Amino acid sequence: QHCYILFHKFAALFQDAIINVSEYDRQLALRYKIAPAKKLFTIHNGIDAAGIKFLDKDSAREALLERIRNQESGIRNLRWIASVGRLVAEKNYETLIDAAAAMNDPSVAFFIIGKGPEERNLESRIRKHGLERRFHILKNMVPAAPYLKAFDVFAIPSVKEGLPYTLLEAMAAGLPIVATRTGGMPEVLEPERGIVVPPRDPATLADAIQKLAGDASLQKTLGANARTYVERELTLTQMIEKTTAIYNKLSLRTE
Repeated sequence: QHCYILFHKFAALFQDAIINVSEYDRQLALRYKIAPAKKLFTIHNGIDAAGIKFLDKDSAREALLERIRNQESGIRNLRWIASVGRLVAEKNYETLIDAAAAMNDPSVAFFIIGKGPEERNLESRIRKHGLERRFHILKNMVPAAPYLKAFDVFAIPSVKEGLPYTLLEAMAAGLPIVATRTGGMPEVLEPERGIVVPPRDPATLADAIQKLAGDASLQKTLGANARTYVERELTLTQMIEKTTAIYNKLSLRTE
């Protein structure tokens, strides 16, 4: 970590501005004295929510079910919990698997859409917990965003994040979200657009998922709030305008 900090400090000497995708990242840069405050800016990631072609719930579920081997009878009618992302250590999918085991709820099915170097370890953990029939890893489904409305709850168990686009896409789909207190995720979810839990805490994650999965009214409220927020505050247009404004400001300095 020390070498990583030194590298960023050195690089910052040659940079006029450093854009952080979350206020969390900007504060971290200040804490480690990466650069003076006047060089550090926060611009949240933005997306074109209206441009995402979401499948309706039934069509999305049908498409995903076709990818599941030996699918169980009636799985399409269970409550579906999902996450999307690369299967890497910082995504901490082990905690999501452990949370599924802690819930021990046959009415709930779990899905991760993604691939990566942790795939074998995660599949081994799924088998260890005896979750093969209720926990599925789906690969080669890029982009994943069109399928999001298949799910009832979206979960992000990461231990390291900036502000992931998968979170913004889930918000645009109107999904109720459970995410860890990591990076910029609390900044866009709290206080009324999702549930935020500590990282590496399977029991608390399981409780939050169980609460959301069993409360249709809460699902609707959080999902609608999240969708409204991303459409108003986290747009691609806003991100471009804010970034352009910084470039223009720097340009004026050099004239």
